[in-house]
Amino acid sequence: MPQLSLSRPQQGRMVSGAPRARITLLQRILGAWRQGIGAWRQRQHLDRLPDHMRRDIGLNDRDIAQEVARPLWDVPTTWRN
Repeated sequence: MPQLSLSRPQQGRMVSGAPRARITLLQRILGAWRQGIGAWRQRQHLDRLPDHMRRDIGLNDRDIAQEVARPLWDVPTTWRN
């Protein structure tokens, strides 16, 4: 029966920085997507707020409709890396 190695695999040896650059780009794209999804979820929750809660935070139906209509990628600048 063959023996399985339980040691950690060696770190990949990169000849150039290209694979690392692709990983970094992929991480940035996935991070931006995750931020957009978070904003979309928050906007959906905002849209479902009852009227008394909307009044508590000082937003009217028009304000909320504008916020909900914003595109997925339109997130606050403080969220961006």
